[in-house]
Amino acid sequence: MENSICIDVVHAVNMLLHGSIILLDIRDNDSFRSSHIYGSSHVPLYLLESFSTLISVSIPIMVICYHGIKSKYVASYLNNQGFKKVYSVNGGFKEWSVAFPMLIEYN
Repeated sequence: MENSICIDVVHAVNMLLHGSIILLDIRDNDSFRSSHIYGSSHVPLYLLESFSTLISVSIPIMVICYHGIKSKYVASYLNNQGFKKVYSVNGGFKEWSVAFPMLIEYN
């Protein structure tokens, strides 16, 4: 993961609230529909290749999954596709929802 960086949820929240960044939720459709972080964009893994061709590689991206494991691989993939700033959220949605439940939208 050359230019992708693993960050904790506190750093991730600060980046989301104070910066111009896309928060990419790669969890499955049912999980995202059930609950997700306000302002996140849902791009399940099967749509990742299409997504990566639709936006500028200069836009910073933060990737979140269930526990922070798959997001590392996706961050690496996006980095290999030419994206300049890619972040993976350690602990994933599970840790985020415990640390910052007020930023979670439940359906």
